[in-house]
Amino acid sequence: MNLQEHIRRIIREEQRVKGEEVTPEKYVAHSSNPVNRKNISITGLQVSLGECYSIYADSNYEKVDECVPAIFATNSLKKKDLFDSTYDDDIWVIDTEIAGVQWYKDAHFEGGDYKHIVTFENIPVDVIKLIYKGTGKSY
Repeated sequence: MNLQEHIRRIIREEQRVKGEEVTPEKYVAHSSNPVNRKNISITGLQVSLGECYSIYADSNYEKVDECVPAIFATNSLKKKDLFDSTYDDDIWVIDTEIAGVQWYKDAHFEGGDYKHIVTFENIPVDVIKLIYKGTGKSY
């Protein structure tokens, strides 16, 4: 395989794993269990394999290493658009203009849904703000 073919293969693989790049709104929302509140307020949002994502990945990928740690968000601040975990989660707002991360369409959602997005980079604490304190209770 020559160098150009190798580079094309790497780019195709990255696009398959990461998905289609998107330019988000200035502010996007991230929901998180309230047990993570203190840690997020100190370290910001750190890429990880959340519980739901781990379950999805284990059942949909042949190899665990294909599951990439990520941060999921909603490209909207409207309540009707937010990801619904069925729990009363904290809602964090991310200022995407100063976050300095690349966002991608969340491949877990079919069709033209660009409300759900994902990044594979950490988001610093100084670009996020807690706007809703959840209880963590199921509803």
